Amino acid sequence: MQIRALYDQTGRILAAVHLDAARVSRHPHPQPRPREGQAVGDFMVPAEHSHLSFVDACARLKVKTRGKVAALYSK
Repeated sequence: MQIRALYDQTGRILAAVHLDAARVSRHPHPQPRPREGQAVGDFMVPAEHSHLSFVDACARLKVKTRGKVAALYSK
């Protein structure tokens, strides 16, 4: 599952879009607009969490904000 996430400096996901579902629809992908201290990125949900629903994945995962590449990880 691939998601576009709006997240804060701590990596907490504030809003997300299920990109796999958005590709099937005829609507363009939503573009969240980050405010100060926020960022947006596209992420693959790790394989060990692939059994989760979109909502559960967003609730249980955080964005690793340290390092060169941001990635999702379990809270």
